[in-house]
Amino acid sequence: MHPYQTEQALAAALARRQEDAAEQLVREYGGLLNAVVRRHAPGLDADDILADALLAIWQNAGRFDGQHSFRAWAAAVARYRAIDAVRRAARTRPAGGAQEMERLAGHTADEFLRWSWKICSAACPPRTAPFCWAGIFTAAPRPNWPPRAASAWAL
Repeated sequence: MHPYQTEQALAAALARRQEDAAEQLVREYGGLLNAVVRRHAPGLDADDILADALLAIWQNAGRFDGQHSFRAWAAAVARYRAIDAVRRAARTRPAGGAQEMERLAGHTADEFLRWSWKICSAACPPRTAPFCWAGIFTAAPRPNWPPRAASAWAL
């Protein structure tokens, strides 16, 4: 096994499918490529995406023009493989239903409705409470809030 001294020599050896060049690629650029993948595809299987990126670099090393940095080219391949993985995941995963919304909101829909009813009941006289309640969900003009309304919002 001999180390390739320049990026161009490494790219040329990869294009010739030399295994020692692949080993050097992983040794020298593996950390960078792993960081690129993890940054652009958080929450996805980074090892899988990294393997895909390394395979793409191995298969397409002959396309490297040699005029620019091989390091930047390899990082760009990893970046685009990560972006492709994110796009695939977005197409195959459901957008999230009520459970996901509840997790993000920090409470269930029932808790929200109970809390809203408590505010309406505390803020409005009993005979106008239904109008207050309807106004919250329809954005209808609200009647003049009684003075105790301010304290109800502090719940």
